[in-house]
Parts: sequence; C-alpha cells; structure tokens
Amino acid sequence: MPRRSLRKALLGIIGLAALLFLWETASNNYEIWPKLSEAGEAIGGNSVALWKASAATAARVILGASLGYLLGLIAAIVAVRSMTIRWLSYLPIELIRPIPAVALTPFFIALFGITDTAQIALIALGVFMISYVSYLDGLARVSPIIIRGAETMGIRGFKLITKVLLPSCWGSQLGTLRVALAFSLGLSVAAEFLGSREGLGYVIRNAKTILALDVIAACCVCLAVIGLIFDFLASLAHRYTAGWAYPRSRNEK
Repeated sequence: MPRRSLRKALLGIIGLAALLFLWETASNNYEIWPKLSEAGEAIGGNSVALWKASAATAARVILGASLGYLLGLIAAIVAVRSMTIRWLSYLPIELIRPIPAVALTPFFIALFGITDTAQIALIALGVFMISYVSYLDGLARVSPIIIRGAETMGIRGFKLITKVLLPSCWGSQLGTLRVALAFSLGLSVAAEFLGSREGLGYVIRNAKTILALDVIAACCVCLAVIGLIFDFLASLAHRYTAGWAYPRSRNEK
C-alpha cells in the first residue's frame, strides 16, 4: 500500500476511534445514553428488521434523489439557455427554496396519502432545489469565450449542452452531489417519521414511544453506513467521469 494511502487509512481509523471514545464516554456519564455494546446488541437482535428498514430507506433515497437531481439539472439548463424562463421561474423558486422541505411533509401526505409516492416526491423537491441552484450557478459561469469557440466549430443546441456546458461545470459538482445525497437521506427519515409503515424513520418513531434508545442508536448506525456508502459511490462515479478535475500532481497534506 502506498505511503499516502496508508496515512489516510490510519488517520481515518484514528478519527473513528475518537468518535467511538466520545460515544462511550457519554454513555458512562449519562445513564440514559446507550452504550456501544447495547447498540451492537440491538443491531444483532433486530438485524432482519433493520436490514429491511435500511433497504426501504435507501430505495426511497435513490429514487427521490435521482429524480430531483435530474429535474434540477434540466431546469438549470433551460433557465441558462432562456433568460425569459429564468426570470419567470426566479421568484417562485426563490420563495419556495428557503422553506424546509420537512415543513411541507403534511401537504405531501394530504396530496398523496401515506405512500412511498409522497416520500419520494418530498425527497425529489429538496434535492431539486440543491441541484438547480448549483447547476444554474455552474452553467452561468462557463466562459462565453468557450461557448463562442464551440459555436464557431459548429457545436450548437443539444450538442453544445452535452459536449461543452455540462463537462465545463461537472468537475465542481461533487460537493453538491454529496450534500444532496446526505440531505435526501435526512428527508427520507423525516418523511418516514411523520408518515410511513416501513423504513428507518418508522423504526425510530416506534422506538421513541418506548424510549428504546439502543434501537434508535442502531438505526443511526445504519443511517451512517448508508450515507457512507452513498458518499463513496458518488465520489467514485465523479472521479471516473471527471478525471480532469483530479490532477495527479496535487499535493495532499
């Protein structure tokens, strides 16, 4: 293993050990705080239920985040290419964007009922706002010189978008993608917490009624693992599709 990779792995292990130490310290100082062993026992004793709940939550996140991210990208492209549409949509989007998506949960339940559709739509809305704002800014910052140069070579319309505009801003979109995935995971749990019959939010809601903090801690561990997997896959996909954004000569401290 290269020295740099070994150093990164060791630092990661040290950081994880520090987090676990803080957890164990809190459980020793506060009787109500679940110990690591209790969280582990809860995971082992409810492994099947937690697996099913984690799968349900992950599926909602994948569907909702994918839909919201794609719609945000399309809307940003349309807004950048048409100033009329951009300014027509400016105030509606800016008025809705600051409203926490969780606050809209009752409206989605009223529209769609207590169904997966309501939860997926809520996730899609939250991710749409993040994706739209990020891509709108990124696409608007593409140099006019690059665009004019491409048009001079006959690259116009849809080809200009796919060959010039998107590649020009995709290299800086990893942060947005990671934030969108983490945000969508939180939205999914919040939606399940308020109205669902499956998922980690549903398990947390039921555990809360009997103050089963060990089960809640087990759910938090599952959420952390799901988030870590999503983050890793997003980073891997971005590195594969935006290799130019990762100079090999970059120095890391």
